[in-house]
Amino acid sequence: MPKIHAAEVWIRKISPLEARIIVLTGEEPFWKTEVLREVRELVGGQSEESTLAFRRLDGNSLSWADLAAEVETPSLFGSRQLVAVEDADNFISRHQKELLHLMENPPDWGLLLFSLKSLATNSRLGRVVIQRHLWIDCSLAALNLLLQWLPAWAGARCGLRLSPAAAKTLVDLVGENPGLLDQQLRKLALEVDGNRTVTPQHVARFCERWRIKNAWAIIDLALEGRAAEALQEIDRLLAAGEHPLAILGQIGGMLRRLSQAAALVVGDQAAAQKLLPKILSQLGVPPAAVAKTITQLRQLGIRHARALAQVLLSADLQLKGGSVLEGRVVLERLVLWLANPAARKAAFSLGDPRSEVLL
Repeated sequence: MPKIHAAEVWIRKISPLEARIIVLTGEEPFWKTEVLREVRELVGGQSEESTLAFRRLDGNSLSWADLAAEVETPSLFGSRQLVAVEDADNFISRHQKELLHLMENPPDWGLLLFSLKSLATNSRLGRVVIQRHLWIDCSLAALNLLLQWLPAWAGARCGLRLSPAAAKTLVDLVGENPGLLDQQLRKLALEVDGNRTVTPQHVARFCERWRIKNAWAIIDLALEGRAAEALQEIDRLLAAGEHPLAILGQIGGMLRRLSQAAALVVGDQAAAQKLLPKILSQLGVPPAAVAKTITQLRQLGIRHARALAQVLLSADLQLKGGSVLEGRVVLERLVLWLANPAARKAAFSLGDPRSEVLL
């Protein structure tokens, strides 16, 4: 069988069980993880009651004698076996001759799977794999392949009917990372009722809520001092295809409310506590969010909350060409400024005189 992409396993409903030996190449971990999961599910190896004996071996430390022992030793109970050799590049380069013999005389007790970064198609080993076994490419998928895979995956893994238009909308809004697309489909599955059909409108509404939720999470985590987790949320949004200016817009809309509320606070702290609920209500903060907003103001401090307008203006100017730094770095510096009380005492500056704002 010719080399296929991992997405085609679900598009074409290919059964990996047709092969005795499977070779996975490429560096997209999502595809490799899911292909292995598919193989184990097809042979019943995921459940505790499975009759499949599964062995995961590290190719970096594996010797040929150890693999030979696995291949030559059938299960005591006559069950099928799956042996997966991970990080197999060095192992394969060290044992070309032995592997060629094994490829010509594969074990009849089950499946042998090799996971590696690359294998030349014009090598002797590569030609044997193509002729006699199953070679699955686990690199990033082309857009047209991804759009074919999404409906098949949504049906197989989430029980959803995803139209081609809905698949295109999902990719446009989330990006082409298969792991992120899978996460969004699983979340969508919890929201769709009735006939389980997902329309472009469903996708657009859900993804908008997801963005808002992530923006709230970034602010909450940063103000709690959990900078590393806030930066992970930034990374998720960027990986999903969000532009740094769009992320700043989502965060900024919420932070500006804090700035406006702080600007309206007068008097001592006791007076502020009494005034804040009324002030926030006048600014349009929903009743359910008033307590959280007051907590955020307390975490940030009234003086620094008042400075937020200038900080956000500085970040906006930097993202629009006022700084030589990448948009990701501007957002990360903003998060660190929010998360670190010591950093808030200094100017929000990225070392670029064109973008410096003194507070």
